[in-house]
Amino acid sequence: MIDYTRTVSETEGSESSRRYRELMGASSTLMSRGRNEEALQLLDDAIAMAIGEREIRWALAYCRQATYIAKALKDFSKVKHYCETCLAQDPDDSWALSRLADVARRQGEIELAEEYTARYHKAALKRRPPARIIPCSTLPPGFPAELASAVFSSGNEVAWPLNLSVLAVEWFGSHGYAILGTELWEVRADGKSLRLGPGGVRGVCGNTVNRQRGEAWNSFVERSAVETRAYLRAFSASDIAEPGRQYFQVVWMSESGFPI
Repeated sequence: MIDYTRTVSETEGSESSRRYRELMGASSTLMSRGRNEEALQLLDDAIAMAIGEREIRWALAYCRQATYIAKALKDFSKVKHYCETCLAQDPDDSWALSRLADVARRQGEIELAEEYTARYHKAALKRRPPARIIPCSTLPPGFPAELASAVFSSGNEVAWPLNLSVLAVEWFGSHGYAILGTELWEVRADGKSLRLGPGGVRGVCGNTVNRQRGEAWNSFVERSAVETRAYLRAFSASDIAEPGRQYFQVVWMSESGFPI
């Protein structure tokens, strides 16, 4: 199993890291201009070079970016190709296994999809980060125990897996708390978190809700919950090209704590 605990940020002075940033930037630019096939060719060359130089971590990162582009093109044969390339380098790559399960379902290969799904769950368990218990004072009084026990914390910031973040937002909204926004975290195998943007590149991926001038608090609470739920439900985990468990930080505020 590949060690994912070293990240781009920890090796950003290396030649490989410089090449990674340049290639990811170039492929994203080509995508934005509708030149997806050129972007894939660029990444194909990078994948071959990384594998040839035994820089497996980078090869997997390039494969994920290529998978993202192939999926946007609805070219599922290429999605399958890039995911299988990942597995050839790391048979326990849960990211690739989950995408292969999706492709198999789309192609009506249900038994194969179930096989990939079983392998995915087994691989994901190996990379589950250590549990963290946060102070009860961090969450509001009466917050559901089942959601509190599923929290991942970093200092005073808290985050949940995507499906549970939606439930947390619903609870905050129904108890008078406004949602100021969310932020996507990738939680690494050592339990540390990294902010991610679209495509898995370091940055910020999430939403922000601002209170409008003269907006009543109850109206702000309701609107912020509706907008944030819609954002989270529309979010596609497959758009993120980095390995690791994905959590959404949720930022909430009571009326008494909101700056005037």
